[in-house]
Amino acid sequence: MTMNLQAKERLPGFDGLRAIAALCIVVLHVTGATGAVNRYTAHLDIGVAVFFVISGFLLYRPFAAAHLGRRDDVAVPEFWWRRVLRIFPAYWVALTGAIVLFGMTELSGVADYVRHYLLVQIYQPAYGLAGILPAWTLAVEVSFYATLPLYALVVGRASRHLAVPQRVRAEIAAAVLLYGAALVWRLVLVSDRGTDAVSARWLPAMADWFALGILLAVLHVATNTRALADRYAWASVALAVGAYGWVCNIGLPEALASGTVRQDLLRQVLFGAFAFFLVLPAALGRENAYVRRVLDQPVAVAVGTVSYGLFLWHFPWLEQVKEWYPTAPTLPVLALVLALSLATAAASWFLVERPLLRTARPVSGRVAT
Repeated sequence: MTMNLQAKERLPGFDGLRAIAALCIVVLHVTGATGAVNRYTAHLDIGVAVFFVISGFLLYRPFAAAHLGRRDDVAVPEFWWRRVLRIFPAYWVALTGAIVLFGMTELSGVADYVRHYLLVQIYQPAYGLAGILPAWTLAVEVSFYATLPLYALVVGRASRHLAVPQRVRAEIAAAVLLYGAALVWRLVLVSDRGTDAVSARWLPAMADWFALGILLAVLHVATNTRALADRYAWASVALAVGAYGWVCNIGLPEALASGTVRQDLLRQVLFGAFAFFLVLPAALGRENAYVRRVLDQPVAVAVGTVSYGLFLWHFPWLEQVKEWYPTAPTLPVLALVLALSLATAAASWFLVERPLLRTARPVSGRVAT
């Protein structure tokens, strides 16, 4: 029997996970802007790790299925084109809106505009970041999109002559190797250049979070873990909460800084652990109460659906709200920023994102089950 991997466009739980990740980023920036930051809100950039693990999982699934004989090979040009449509048009609209409507005019000169519109701003750190500042994470995502098919090609060719059970082990080993290599790269880098080096935000030093998503993708395709994941879903969530509590109490600065080399590496590992265990019940299970009662609630699904627009628009709206009400307390600012950002995000979804995605062919093909 065959089924389309995207026969259901929406995987249970993943909209809710996107909502959690996006709201973490919004609360981080609002509390920072209103002076309400503390050891727990200061590290809500952990939402970035959640986004990266989700990307690794969702985007590597069709590659893993192809390697294990569950589907045809992925059409890489279609994969890349769909990623372009998913990221750039909505980002271009938001960046243009930030410049024209909100007066965020830190960009100067043609070259500065080009590097920000093409999402390569993090690779020219001497010029600084401008425009939508949190979009540095999109630059990392775009780097991942560009290199993922190459990673899949190497892993696929290295294991294609093996029996299926050995291919599974090879896929798992490759993900673990990528995870370890990224952490070693990061350790060497921050030891030499400092923990706040811009190059510590480039893909090689962030690939461990994507690797965790890739590992979940392989386990999802290759193993029948649904019953186990459903049974221990809340235990997985508890481990995620524990990882977050731990990272908030290792002495990291409350400003957006990475601390000592030891603190930075421990932060990287714990952020990854939080994201991994938060995503695991949705990635490997389907019927657990965590997915049904938390992640698949209508509000969570709605926010998750427009989460990309929420991520893009909340920062310009925060700057505007702070200009309107410079001394307003945190909760009213948060409520107003969320209301304005969600309205704009919904417009982005219905007018830009969804229409363009509907023009692109799915990259998933047919998967044997």
